[in-house]
Amino acid sequence: MTIANTATTTTAAKPARSRKKVEAIASTPSATAFHASVPQEQLKRALAKAQHAVASKSTMPVLGNVLLVAAGSQLTISATNLEIGIVVSLAAQVTRDGAITLPAKLLADVVGSLPNETIAMDMDARDMSVKLTCGAFAATIKGIAAEEFPTLPTLDHCAPIATLAPEALCSAISQVAFAACSDETRPVLTSVRIRLADTSASFAAADSFRIAFRAIALERPVARRQEVMAPARAMIALGKVLGDVDGQVAMLIDTGDQVVFRSEEVTLLARCINGTYPAVDRYLNPTASPTVVEIETKELARAVKLASFFASASANVVRVQLARVDDDKGRLTISANAAEVGDNTSAHDATIRGAGGVVALNATYLADAIDAIATPRIAIHYSSAQQPIIVTGVGDETYIHVAMPMTVR
Repeated sequence: MTIANTATTTTAAKPARSRKKVEAIASTPSATAFHASVPQEQLKRALAKAQHAVASKSTMPVLGNVLLVAAGSQLTISATNLEIGIVVSLAAQVTRDGAITLPAKLLADVVGSLPNETIAMDMDARDMSVKLTCGAFAATIKGIAAEEFPTLPTLDHCAPIATLAPEALCSAISQVAFAACSDETRPVLTSVRIRLADTSASFAAADSFRIAFRAIALERPVARRQEVMAPARAMIALGKVLGDVDGQVAMLIDTGDQVVFRSEEVTLLARCINGTYPAVDRYLNPTASPTVVEIETKELARAVKLASFFASASANVVRVQLARVDDDKGRLTISANAAEVGDNTSAHDATIRGAGGVVALNATYLADAIDAIATPRIAIHYSSAQQPIIVTGVGDETYIHVAMPMTVR
């Protein structure tokens, strides 16, 4: 299985797409000086979420800032790196509407150091600064005009195509997104493929050596089958910002160019990656493997962790031996050997159906697969030393992890 060879490599949409002239998610920015008050803990939490989309390095200084918009009874905090955008809304006492951008890290550091009391935010439009007052503490932070901040698409013209429970969505992201490729020369493989069909949403990520797949059920069927490729970085950020939100998450797609996940508190938008995703589904068939091994998940995780200490000094290879002893009883042996360091072997009772065999695997990838399994027992589906193994949770058919074998010389 050479996953990389099946991908069509394309270039992601240009950053300028994030500036397209559509209505802003937040209220239209204005240089009018605002005054607002908000609890310190809520502002700290909102800034932590928004920071996942702040650009760490950019030729545009404003991308290192967050946009603050005070209007009505809300304070809206927006951040973008031109690939991902995050908008967080929180209740506030606003006596004057207005907007400004402030350095994200400095603002978060200052707010995080203030006492857990109400913070008064008073903007001075003359020198583009905001004074923060909280108890006995006061600080003034200078910023950049709100008009300099990129406009974020809202997709208000699009109806939600699906609604997802945040717990299930976060779980799927944590089980899948880590398997995406980090090589930017293969943009399609840096994405998570999201496929919506009937009452199911599936998430898949792959590089040249592994595939991670998770399906979650939808409360209502989708109107039509759809598929998008969202950047894995965006999905990882989504999993972090949705960790403590309430209510359902609406998913919107704009002709495959933008994807938006929206809850009552947080909105995340990302540019979709264009191209053809590799045909990974043909590898996601555990029933095709003639040998199946079941073992306690924690026991296998401990064995692989111990073996990895030695494998790291020898191409990161661990050897997995599956031996049937009697009926369904068998032994699973994990070993690693490094000539200059030493060796490690551990043997464990397991349930084995089939002839068994031996396979060499990357220790890190095997550990990642085990960590993604949520069930007490884990199943390894084995065909041969030259074929990928398939790892699943016993009793859970919604998650599948495929790992390529390694060649030992």
